[in-house]
Amino acid sequence: MEAEALVELRDIGLVAAQAIEGFAEDDINAAALGEREEAL
Repeated sequence: MEAEALVELRDIGLVAAQAIEGFAEDDINAAALGEREEAL
């Protein structure tokens, strides 16, 4: 039972890490887009 709980926590952590990575990429893309618009 403890092993199952640990696997679940690991999976939740992986999903959270992917979400955070996705948010960071969105921020980078938004910043790049903003810089491009300023240059135009």
